[in-house]
Amino acid sequence: MQRPTANIEWKDGIPYHKDFDDIYFNANDGLAETEYVFIEANRLKERLRNATNDQDTLRVCETGFGSGLNFIACYALWRSLPEPKKRLEFSSIEGFPLSISDLKLASKIWPELGFEYKELLNQYPSPITGFHYLEFESGRVSLKLFFEELNNALDKYQFFSDVWFLDGFAPSKNEEMWNSKLFDHMALYSNHQTTVSTFTAAGFVRRNLIDAGFIVSKISGFKQKREMITASRHLESTTKTQALPDQAWHISENSSPNIKHGHVLVIGAGIAGLTTAITLARKGFKATIIEKQEGPLQGASGQKQLIMYGKFPQQYTPEARLLIQAQLYAQTFFSREQLSSGNRFWHTCGVVHLAWNEKERAKQQNVVDRYELPETFMYQADANKLKGLSGLDIQDSGLVFPQAGWLDTEAFSKHVLEHDNIELINKREYTHQDWESDALLNSMNADATIICNAVSYQDLDINYPLPIKPLRGQTTQLSSKSFATPKTVLCGEGYLCPTLHGELHIGASYDLNNSEPFESREDDHANIEKLVTWLKGWSDQATLNEQVSGRHAGIRTTSNDYTPIVGKLPRTSAMNKQYSFLTKNAKQETIQGRYYDHTYLNLAYGSKGLTYSPLSARLLVDTISSSSIGLPHEQAKQLSPARFLIKSLKKGHFYSTN
Repeated sequence: MQRPTANIEWKDGIPYHKDFDDIYFNANDGLAETEYVFIEANRLKERLRNATNDQDTLRVCETGFGSGLNFIACYALWRSLPEPKKRLEFSSIEGFPLSISDLKLASKIWPELGFEYKELLNQYPSPITGFHYLEFESGRVSLKLFFEELNNALDKYQFFSDVWFLDGFAPSKNEEMWNSKLFDHMALYSNHQTTVSTFTAAGFVRRNLIDAGFIVSKISGFKQKREMITASRHLESTTKTQALPDQAWHISENSSPNIKHGHVLVIGAGIAGLTTAITLARKGFKATIIEKQEGPLQGASGQKQLIMYGKFPQQYTPEARLLIQAQLYAQTFFSREQLSSGNRFWHTCGVVHLAWNEKERAKQQNVVDRYELPETFMYQADANKLKGLSGLDIQDSGLVFPQAGWLDTEAFSKHVLEHDNIELINKREYTHQDWESDALLNSMNADATIICNAVSYQDLDINYPLPIKPLRGQTTQLSSKSFATPKTVLCGEGYLCPTLHGELHIGASYDLNNSEPFESREDDHANIEKLVTWLKGWSDQATLNEQVSGRHAGIRTTSNDYTPIVGKLPRTSAMNKQYSFLTKNAKQETIQGRYYDHTYLNLAYGSKGLTYSPLSARLLVDTISSSSIGLPHEQAKQLSPARFLIKSLKKGHFYSTN
């Protein structure tokens, strides 16, 4: 849902928050104060220097993003430092984000930071509740924005940090930003070298930091401010109970793999494998893709155009929230990748879901009324508006997703495989023996394996069976010479893409009774029959049948709950035993689960591979690298491979390995 933006009034060139009766910074000394209170107090210049490897990262977490000044100052510092230097990962929690117009005004106060602010403004997200990932300097600087009220964010996410900036409005103005939940969270996700600084010297802040396991000091404040607080982690001194989130079975009781080599194996070169590999590479890892076929995109991802498709539930359900988060992230992911390449593969043309009958119109109205999303993400348009957007004589209204689009899969594959950190090994099958003995992992000096091989997972005979099923689908290609071609992707009971290499792609059939990717002329007829039903007046069935120029059939993989399967591989026997009490009391609290240390799954996208694959890759790479996880616990559980085991136990049955 859309978040309220900050209630700003500008007074003498300074942003003033009317609800909290406080200013964001001093216009004359704001940058100098940031450098003194946060950068110098935490020795960031020293700590960013002398990286030991390409994954070496300094993680900064901030309460209160505000005008972004603290991040911008850190980014400018990073840019000023010579190589070798660590990566900078900056996470910030903001309940009331500035509007883009207010952020532009704030950026003009410091012309010396013009480059950094321009980079931020180019990616600054719409005020939608949840996680937003921004990337700079080819991934070596990242900004994770959590648009949530602080208490909600602390309940929903994990914030791992080497440095904490406590920079909410003054405690007297905004007590909620300084409650004990914050300090409990800091106790749980800080390491033995974590430092803290804040402009305040309030006694309760000092006491809470001590209880959370920090050694606290008071130093001189900035200019006229008498004192401020700094702190450093001292694990032995904590007296607070470090509570885990409720029902923490989705979190591994073991830490992430010890990264010795900075190398990860990716099994499968479909859209899941490619997005995982490029996400790893941007994080500084070497990614080796193992593909049993002769090249990439040989399976369901092999169709020439993939569309960013998501069928949104009428209610604002957990599934809806996950889908929104996935699409938001996917849109920015592919746009960012496109900016780094001269090879055109991502086409942000917009995606239109037509309300082609009364039932669909009612569903779309429910989505608009209940989701409350900004028009930058989704809006309703009448037929006349859609005519202008699509270039076709559209006869129905619809929902428009203006920042979505379609992917040229062949061009994207080329872009990914050109990265220096990515290697593709073709015609090499990954087997049960490779997994069971870690032989391939060890022989290639890799730290982890991410299995992205869709339905072929079943062939590995891993002792964690998954309720996945093959779903044959076929797309149809039409010669575009005889038709008016759309400028946007159009969706109804199927889809029609803009032209690619003189062809239009329509689809797709769904065949639950076949698991072989054979091509069928009958499926072409079925795709065309559906198309003329939902896209009224564009062409007739006979003409379309005459213009069929090709087809592609592939086997999609879907789970029994139609949600992807993404996360660490569970240890079946150990977790059956660990959570056996759930067979008798399904509501009993669970602690962290038992998982294989080096094996991750990334499977079962169904028809939503383009939408889900970037977010899934981000979740896995953040987990491997012990970064702040950009998914709420609720959504991590929705994706977790262990969800099937937990559901089975709650129904009174141990999860079977047969």
